Amino acid sequence: MRVRAGLPLVRALTSGYLALQMAVVPNSAVCSTLIKSAEDSIAKASAMTLSPEASALVERSKVTLEEAKKNYASGKAKIDYANCMWRAQTAKAQAEAAAAISKP
Repeated sequence: MRVRAGLPLVRALTSGYLALQMAVVPNSAVCSTLIKSAEDSIAKASAMTLSPEASALVERSKVTLEEAKKNYASGKAKIDYANCMWRAQTAKAQAEAAAAISKP
């Protein structure tokens, strides 16, 4: 009786690939999580002492987040949710950049 040594590796790679596919596929649950994360980052950055550059970044992140919410609300296809995810991640990055150049 021969044991297939490569079988656990194949299962691990397959399950990892499926998990990656599930994480990348845009859907409404991912969008709502990213929107909440962006809102938290904006609130954190807004609570700091902001320089003019950081203030402009926070304002831009708020506008980008509103665009993400519009995509989320009117989402009918995967592209709408993909745009929502992209904009929410962009808003979060802008808010985090503002927090990085600001004083606590």
